[in-house]
Amino acid sequence: AAMETAYVQGLLTKEKELINMAYLFLASDVPHKAAKVLDKGVEEKIIDPTSKNLELLGGAWRQSQEIKKAIPVMAKAASKSEKGELWYRLCSVYLDSDQFKKAVDSCNKGIKKGGIKRPDSANLVLGMAHFNLQQYKSARSAFNNAGKDKRSKKYANQWIKHMETTIKR
Repeated sequence: AAMETAYVQGLLTKEKELINMAYLFLASDVPHKAAKVLDKGVEEKIIDPTSKNLELLGGAWRQSQEIKKAIPVMAKAASKSEKGELWYRLCSVYLDSDQFKKAVDSCNKGIKKGGIKRPDSANLVLGMAHFNLQQYKSARSAFNNAGKDKRSKKYANQWIKHMETTIKR
């Protein structure tokens, strides 16, 4: 409460202070306020729009169900990142918002770039995007890649069976 009062009164003027305020809002399950603090800080050039800071902002918008605001921020964060993890996260957001072509493109960028913590999960999401585009050969390939990891094997096989049933229909 004290930090929020200081923020409202304009007493938080440093990047670290604003980021800490955003983390406090996130920890208190108030992601919309966190996003507004971060967005304003980036807009006013107090917060440097690094990949990490934009990832935090995009995540806050996503948690507050502001997908239209999250996507461009997450795309910018992914493009600045050295690893493919942020492309994979963006892929998931695109999939959730039924933007399947963009999901495929983002997943492919992330997989190509490397550094994804769970490549099997990325392949599952990629397979789902291909499936929704009715690109069954590509979907099968992605599901097979996901199934190489024992953590995703069962789920990948379920998707392949579902796809085969869909094709028969």
